[in-house]
Amino acid sequence: STVPVITGCPGNVNVSAAASCQAIGTWTVPLVTDNCSATITGTHNPGDTFVMGTTTVTYTATDLSGNTSTCSFDVIVTDTTDPVITACPGNVNLSVGASCQAIGTWTVPSATDNCDTPVLSSNYESGSEFPIGTTEVIYTVKDASGNQSTCSFAITVSENVTPTFLSCPENQVVEVTEPGGVPVTWIEPEA
Repeated sequence: STVPVITGCPGNVNVSAAASCQAIGTWTVPLVTDNCSATITGTHNPGDTFVMGTTTVTYTATDLSGNTSTCSFDVIVTDTTDPVITACPGNVNLSVGASCQAIGTWTVPSATDNCDTPVLSSNYESGSEFPIGTTEVIYTVKDASGNQSTCSFAITVSENVTPTFLSCPENQVVEVTEPGGVPVTWIEPEA
């Protein structure tokens, strides 16, 4: 009543999910020896497709007397593919309004992932007010496995309005009567 001996039982198999969010697991089938004749069967075969997560594969060796032994290992499928951002806006140039700021608008990019619906977030929303200067807008997309991608563009706000004077002093003609000069006064202009 000797149990069959399984040799070469694989260790855990780690694979990355493909576009279908599944992966093909490969390994070498273990061998069985017995003092008589024995067969080995597995719950899965090399080349099978596995879904996300952990699947335990078990091999059972059985001899002619009904003695058995088993070996098990896990096939672990993980999502290591970053989500993709498409149609990231280009840089935007704006001129200031009366408030010395400008409203920046753009089409929000879209995002896709191989396994789930990713979450898209940004540090600014389309329709936000931007001050004079350059501000970087960053979009980040994350999937459920923690993979992420980013895209960014610049909002540049310029002041293209020429300032104007509200008042300007009139020309003055002053007669110099003394050698040291004559003091001259005027009202400061307003802009």
